[in-house]
Amino acid sequence: PACPIVLITPPPVDQEAWDSERGGPGRGQRELERARKYGKAAVEVAIRLNCQYIDLFEHIHARVDWKACLSDGLHLSASGNEELFQCVVGVIISSTPDLQPDCLPVHFPLWSDLAAYEDGAQALITPLTTL
Repeated sequence: PACPIVLITPPPVDQEAWDSERGGPGRGQRELERARKYGKAAVEVAIRLNCQYIDLFEHIHARVDWKACLSDGLHLSASGNEELFQCVVGVIISSTPDLQPDCLPVHFPLWSDLAAYEDGAQALITPLTTL
């Protein structure tokens, strides 16, 4: 494809925490083992299609403190998002070096450079007219 595809499995589920978040036992309708099976199936599809993938389930679940990667038992916390970010960067570096941040063109001024412009808004508009 014209754009690289990276398949990402869902993270593990802390069923007890998610059930609690949703109002009690069984209310969250998410299970750790079902998330694991879904992740394994997704990895099999990625391999069959010769697609890059991140097995986020296994990556996070291998941590002793894996539940800290989830904010409510289902969604990623700040540390979970950091884990995902590091995995995505690793895939970019290893498989698509032309997409590394240092290789990408910069179309707009960096936010830290906007203070140098008398009219910050114009500094953002001008690059749009040259694209």
